[in-house]
Amino acid sequence: MMPLIADLRNPAMRDRHWKQLMEEVNKQFDPHADSFTLELVLDLGLEHHQEAIAALSQAAAKELSIEEALSKIENLWETLPLDLAEYKGDYLKLRSVDDVYSALEDNAVALSTMKASRYAVAFLSTLDTWERALSHISETVEMLMNVQRKWMYLESIFVGSEDIRKQLPTESSIFDAVNAAYCKTMRELQDAGTAYKGTMAEGVLDGLNTMDEKLDKIQKSLDEYLETKRQAFPRFYFLSNDDLLEILGQARDPLAVQPHVRKCFEGIKSLEMKEVGKEGRKVHEAVGLNTPDKEQVPLASSVICAGAVEAWLLGIENAMCTTMAQLLFKCYADMKKTKRERWIKEWAGQLSLCSGQVAWTVECTKALHAMSEGQKTAMRQARKKQTTLLTKLCDMVRGNLGALDRKKVVNILTVEVHSRDTLDRMVKANCASVNDFEWLLQLRFYWEAGTDRCLVRQTNTT
Repeated sequence: MMPLIADLRNPAMRDRHWKQLMEEVNKQFDPHADSFTLELVLDLGLEHHQEAIAALSQAAAKELSIEEALSKIENLWETLPLDLAEYKGDYLKLRSVDDVYSALEDNAVALSTMKASRYAVAFLSTLDTWERALSHISETVEMLMNVQRKWMYLESIFVGSEDIRKQLPTESSIFDAVNAAYCKTMRELQDAGTAYKGTMAEGVLDGLNTMDEKLDKIQKSLDEYLETKRQAFPRFYFLSNDDLLEILGQARDPLAVQPHVRKCFEGIKSLEMKEVGKEGRKVHEAVGLNTPDKEQVPLASSVICAGAVEAWLLGIENAMCTTMAQLLFKCYADMKKTKRERWIKEWAGQLSLCSGQVAWTVECTKALHAMSEGQKTAMRQARKKQTTLLTKLCDMVRGNLGALDRKKVVNILTVEVHSRDTLDRMVKANCASVNDFEWLLQLRFYWEAGTDRCLVRQTNTT
């Protein structure tokens, strides 16, 4: 009798279990009444159904564990908050979702395990409800993080830069609407108190989806806008979107471009600028180029840094090309009448290197023409002349040079050693004409007198 009494006194027994028991024994009784005594149990003959009662009691115990697990999940979401924090003083942002995602993952596994149990029949509706709720919470939090990431990026652009707002007025208006909706949603999530109440509120997910679509539209327009700037000044392709936006966002301040000059122009650290104009109407004017090695090259014609930034940067690029072409002509001409040591010190390294390559191409061309006319030692004489030049450069390196001049000499020496090695190969290959393949495959620098420009050729390509 004791096992039977224990099963009947099982606290896990619910009304549905008692109803099932009454149907099993085909008798009616009130299990909660004071009259439900051992005597009544015997009168009802329940001892003859001990096996069925034991199975029912065991099922009730299993169902109780599911009931308690569901209660634990419910209690968790009644208290679990969203980790919101202030952002830039006026805004709120979702700081971390680790606790929420951890709870979602654990609860999803628990619900799946419970549904797989044969004792879950009585709770299937509740289990389905919680699965849908957790899926909704997960989708809402994920969308919130996605919207927040896009909003934070665009907020720094449209709220922090009047220049960008003026150039993209339609997108600015759309962002203002999204910004207001985002701030309202974040305040509502904070007021809700818990992640469950906040994310399950009607309209929250739909609102976030709408914001996400609008932010994507703004981002697409922004990318198209940046593409037009890059097409106008192709060197902007060397910059990231953030760098380019920083430049465009401060277009009225040419000095804001300085940190990005090196990314646009290899070998240039900054632009030499000065203010010109009357008080109150002063503008910046680019007058020269500064290299990382502290070389300075004045521009042949200054460029006013005003208006569209891509326009005056393109002007600087054109002025740079014109300046270098003019200086290269002078540098090459000066090379023929100035001692090598003084010449290297007076001219920028890039000009010295290029002039040296033009001179080497001229010497090789003369020697090859001489070879084709029967002077069989012409190439060997050119190699000997190159060796003499290397000896002079080595003597300069050993001399008393400043850091900049030493770097220039070392760079020139490196290139001239390569030129010497090229001459060696041509001598061994018995090059005797400017049409020989061994010569044509070399990188050759020619000064085109008619146009005053330097042409670089390899094989038949210029």
